[in-house]
Amino acid sequence: MYCSGALILQQTHNLSDGGTVPQIAFNIQWHYALDITEESDEAMYICPKTLWNMRKIVTDNEPDTVSFHQITDCDKEEKKIKPKTLNLIIHLEVEPACISDAHTLAPALESTKDRGCDPQEVLADFLYSSYENCESAKTIGAKVASLFMS
Repeated sequence: MYCSGALILQQTHNLSDGGTVPQIAFNIQWHYALDITEESDEAMYICPKTLWNMRKIVTDNEPDTVSFHQITDCDKEEKKIKPKTLNLIIHLEVEPACISDAHTLAPALESTKDRGCDPQEVLADFLYSSYENCESAKTIGAKVASLFMS
């Protein structure tokens, strides 16, 4: 089920439960993000009460601690962090659609560096492969890998 992803999208877009239900039902971008592959009504509908119940479960179980342990591979019993083995680092910076986000790679790399997750390689769209972005990546020891548009 996609409840936790729906809760994240709901908070990201500052939606009520009532505003989230139609997004799950009709927004193809949400379908992609939540991995909803079926076209059935059952697959694309979630009851607002389900969202409410799932949010209660998440908040009762200390989501920041749960997320931290999942991301860092921290052993809860031993309270020590195992070596980081992330293959995917997510950085979120919300901007208006009318502004290009080509300049956001450097802040994203700095953010990951500040969290101790220095990437060795960044696989990015063509938009992020500018000289400035490649130089920014070099300063933290990373390489930008991107396809060039022809």
